[in-house]
Amino acid sequence: GLVNAQTSDFPVAISGKIIREKNHASPYTDVIVQVGAGELDKITDYLPHPVPEKVIQWMKNSLLGGELLSGNIALRGYLSDFPFNHSEGLFKLLANVNNATLDYHPEWPPIDGIDADILFENNTLRVEASSGRVFNARITEATAVIDPLIANEHQLQINGVVSGHTNDAKHFINQSPLQKTYTLKELGHRQITGGLELELGLSIPLRKAPKQFKGNLKLVDTTFESEFPGVGLEKINGAVEFTNDSINVTGMSALYNNHPVNIAITSNSASMAAGSNITLTGISGKDFILDQLSVFFPKMDYFIKTIGQRIDGTAEWSLSIEDHLTESGAMEKQLSLRSDLQGLVIDMPFPLGKTRNQSTPIRVSTTILDSRIRQFFIAFDSSLFAEFEVDNTEDFNVNRIKIGLGKEFDQDTGRNGVFVAGNIEQIVTGDWFDFFHTLTGINGSSQQRFEQFDLNVAVTRLNLFGISADNANLHIARLRNDWEATISSADING
Repeated sequence: GLVNAQTSDFPVAISGKIIREKNHASPYTDVIVQVGAGELDKITDYLPHPVPEKVIQWMKNSLLGGELLSGNIALRGYLSDFPFNHSEGLFKLLANVNNATLDYHPEWPPIDGIDADILFENNTLRVEASSGRVFNARITEATAVIDPLIANEHQLQINGVVSGHTNDAKHFINQSPLQKTYTLKELGHRQITGGLELELGLSIPLRKAPKQFKGNLKLVDTTFESEFPGVGLEKINGAVEFTNDSINVTGMSALYNNHPVNIAITSNSASMAAGSNITLTGISGKDFILDQLSVFFPKMDYFIKTIGQRIDGTAEWSLSIEDHLTESGAMEKQLSLRSDLQGLVIDMPFPLGKTRNQSTPIRVSTTILDSRIRQFFIAFDSSLFAEFEVDNTEDFNVNRIKIGLGKEFDQDTGRNGVFVAGNIEQIVTGDWFDFFHTLTGINGSSQQRFEQFDLNVAVTRLNLFGISADNANLHIARLRNDWEATISSADING
């Protein structure tokens, strides 16, 4: 028969039977209970006694506010056989809730305003939310599962999909264990705007123990600004896959100063605390390359543009950014730009000149610490190695340039200026004169001027304004406005 009743919490309708048998410790129960509207937090009072107190306490602490719209409970079997792991019976509780909060763990942001179904079925608890929000981001789906309920250790599995704005992702990262992952923490503290979709899976013990998480952060037409003015990415599209101890990005695309680039990010457990390795790749022409140099070195803009007049074409390039912890615990970024320059014509004297189809590897590298660059290095093929020392207090002024020919510059100058040393196969002085004059005597008060220039090289074949000499030593010096040149060889002295 059907029995209608009113408890102190909500109305119920009960139908079924309970049979006491002599050969069983508990009665055989076959009942269906229909529950009306009421307060959600009272539902735990109607769970079977064998449900562990730890699980009941989690429900009381995690399912907050909201309204129980309706519920159904079915119980069939001997309670002594609960949780019916071998199909000896059935226990099923289905509750429909509205506008509740799922505060699933103190270290993670809660899900507010959820409409959900709460399902107890034998040895499993499942909460399935069809809507809700985390901050202002919309939950399109979310589940919380404890399986099994009757166990020595209980594991909560959370899976969800969140759609919204990058501001919501930044809040989520900064207020969760994700901020312990350096790369995600950097994302949470940078100026980043756009759309996102976050797929997150969490595995959380109900006791104090390490938590496991994995996720997929999908960026949609997102904009990212770095700590350097004018340097950033637009229209970022792609996904960041992450776990406790790894980050991986492949197939992500973006625009860097309106030039399409591809982005890859990798990390592993050994480097998570120190961040990740980021690689940007693209194909660009000389204007793009020169514009980037001008951003970092505005007082060398005239010199950069003058050099640019001798370059034409496009080339593939890759930029890698690696995070490293210093001995003092500070984070530094090591940047390395590489290209084989194939596709570029460089109309400059040997050894810098090249044809369009010629492959000539170049590597530009630097280290950024506290948003400052103090040095950067250029290795051009195996013929030229340059070191630039930068004064960050004056708009990235370059104080000293040391150029090694055939090998790295290994002398201690102790002074500011431009210094060249080493060995070179050939020099045609007429071709180089204008170049060095441009380098050391740039017009315009806003342009950087190097007061000192010193070149001391051994030349296998020297052409001095039409006069040839073999195995010569060439020394050219300039201090302020005074020039001095000395040449010594078996063919020329003076």
